[in-house]
Amino acid sequence: MSIKFTYPNYDYCELNSNVAFTTVYTETYDLCEFSLSGVVSNRAVSSLTSEGFSVCYQAVYSSVTFQCSSLASSCGGSNPNAFVFVGALQSAGATSFSIGAFAKASDVFTTTSSTSTAYLHNGAYWYCYNGHAFGFADSSVVNLNSYYGADVLPGANRLSWNIGNGYGGYRAGDNNLNFDDSWQKVIYIKY
Repeated sequence: MSIKFTYPNYDYCELNSNVAFTTVYTETYDLCEFSLSGVVSNRAVSSLTSEGFSVCYQAVYSSVTFQCSSLASSCGGSNPNAFVFVGALQSAGATSFSIGAFAKASDVFTTTSSTSTAYLHNGAYWYCYNGHAFGFADSSVVNLNSYYGADVLPGANRLSWNIGNGYGGYRAGDNNLNFDDSWQKVIYIKY
């Protein structure tokens, strides 16, 4: 059994029931080459590096993340062929991500302006609202808190970093990491 789907502004792909891509209707590198979409957990760091991804941003959760444009300039935000994996590691030496998601860099780092809505890209809902938060969820409904800025709705499939508001943190899944010096905010990139 095959399932057809599309991403906004992306090419069509065809999936078979075991979630391996069988056909890609393009001659250029495309997000359809990834077999994962949406929010993922326990993704091995070694699988990213073996797929050609490399670190473009890494910091402890307690550190301040400045602006969407800073992340974009470090992680290929203006390159239409760049793909990123945004995730959280329990420590600098962790071998797998607690949570993460893949998408085109240009989509991930697009500045948003809603405190209640995130936007669908590759199966996860993303936001990058300066002065509030950067992150993703498994739902378009978010609540970017007015005090810290990060998404405060409950749920294991959410990652949110305070951005441009002078605070570190905020969460990976259900873990509140505002002042945590062990957990890592990480972005990997592939061109």
